[in-house]
Amino acid sequence: TTRCMDPPHCRKLQLLRPLHPQDERPLLSYFESTWIGQPVGGRRLAPTFPHHMWNVLDRASTGSTRTTNSLEAFHHTFNALISCQHPTVWKLLLALEQQQNLTEDTLVRIQRGDSFRTSAKETKRNEKLATLLSNYTRPNAGNLLRGVAYNYM
Repeated sequence: TTRCMDPPHCRKLQLLRPLHPQDERPLLSYFESTWIGQPVGGRRLAPTFPHHMWNVLDRASTGSTRTTNSLEAFHHTFNALISCQHPTVWKLLLALEQQQNLTEDTLVRIQRGDSFRTSAKETKRNEKLATLLSNYTRPNAGNLLRGVAYNYM
């Protein structure tokens, strides 16, 4: 078991439980045991996915990527190289070779300091999130969450 990392917020989560209709409580229990940690006495069991695995606060405050967009882009590019559901071994090997060349080109671009484009919308959103996070204090977590939500509406 682990102690609740942020007791006031753990108590707030417990206060939410009665507000949810009975048929939504299994979803709340799933969320709690998977991402937060199930309460047992005055402690919590370790969650299925520890906070450090999914919490992106540090990444967001340093301007690092918070999503798997780069991985999705890789899959999209690789699927375009193969261009079929069930490639032959030869076609797969050619696609792997082409992907390797693209990867090596990208590494050279990184090593020489090239910047990679992000959309203007994503750049603006990152700037807003950095501003929100720079003003973040624990007692003000509700306002932080509202601010983040407004950026994704």
